[in-house]
Amino acid sequence: MTSALKMVCRAIKEGLKAKYVIFDSWYASSFAFIKGMIANGLIVMCAMPVNRKCVHRQQNINISKVLAFLKNGKKPKRCAARSLRYYETTIEMPELGIVKLCLCRKISHKEWKAIISKDVSMSALAIMKVYALRWSIEVFFKEAKTLLRMGKCQSVDFDAQIANISISLLLYIVMAYYRRIMEVDTTGTLFEIVKKDIYEKTIAENLWQYFVETIEIIFKELYDEGKTIVKKIKNTNVFKTIKK
Repeated sequence: MTSALKMVCRAIKEGLKAKYVIFDSWYASSFAFIKGMIANGLIVMCAMPVNRKCVHRQQNINISKVLAFLKNGKKPKRCAARSLRYYETTIEMPELGIVKLCLCRKISHKEWKAIISKDVSMSALAIMKVYALRWSIEVFFKEAKTLLRMGKCQSVDFDAQIANISISLLLYIVMAYYRRIMEVDTTGTLFEIVKKDIYEKTIAENLWQYFVETIEIIFKELYDEGKTIVKKIKNTNVFKTIKK
């Protein structure tokens, strides 16, 4: 976590401008990490374990108890666009102060997820929209590493490492473009389509090569046989007589 915090601080110092910092519940286990992000002028938005202590309605309880209170009070709101049900409220957390809490779950799931935002003016829908960007980023890194071998360069030269990452990023942009114009749902499906095209092309090339080699053998045999026949004709008495 210390390294991650230093990396963010270094990026901001170098001129990188960002409004939000988004991370999962593993990083949220350290309040020092969250406070370090806030100190850098970033709005923290992260998942939070439901067993984490907080103050709600002047009671020291954990987030799961907050969810129980909200369930007893009213039905959850719905977000049809994301197939979600959710609650929203404000709580106070140790060392962090007042934060906005969004409790949400997929309609088809039973488990509730807690997301907090240091910006209490944000609505739950806005929080979920921003937090969803984290999933897109994770999908990118997973696909870039598994399909495009990003970070797999074994060279000890720093320029080669930068080139490997840059090429992977460029390829991903091209793939994203083709995904859109070909109306393909996933990058894996796109890879299967391309692989199929390459496979079919390879079969056609192999068949053509086999055809060419067969024709060459036939012509060679005919040529050799023709030379033999001509030689035999030249050695006949009839040919010698005609030649005279």
